[in-house]
Amino acid sequence: LRTIEVTLGILSLVETVNRQPALKALFERHSAQELVTVLPTDPESRAFWQSDFSAFLFEFGARGRQEFELSLPRWNDDPSYLLQVMKMYLQHPVDLHTKLRETERLRHEDSAALLKAMPWFGRMKLKFITKLYGVMAERREATRP
Repeated sequence: LRTIEVTLGILSLVETVNRQPALKALFERHSAQELVTVLPTDPESRAFWQSDFSAFLFEFGARGRQEFELSLPRWNDDPSYLLQVMKMYLQHPVDLHTKLRETERLRHEDSAALLKAMPWFGRMKLKFITKLYGVMAERREATRP
């Protein structure tokens, strides 16, 4: 899903910050709101802001904290929320791939147990509805910025 792509992109930015001690120090020293003005101007962070961060915003900047709430700014307009999320991941690292694998495993186990307990017609009906939902979810994601 596109949402996972966004999270992977954020984690990639966090990895970039982690590999650059001076840049990481800026994230530790400043609030997210301050980083909006510090990162584009500080010599230690300007390249990151103009390359990696700008590329992320080009791809995902039309998103926002609550995407269906039009009164809230998009990340392109105010990246402070995105920077706050990055600060959180810097302080509390996440292994997203491991988490996704574990979630997928549990989903398969739960689905198998549920389907096994259902009569044949109910299983077929639920599988059909689930398949339709999957198709519609992909279409919904394809329309997102």
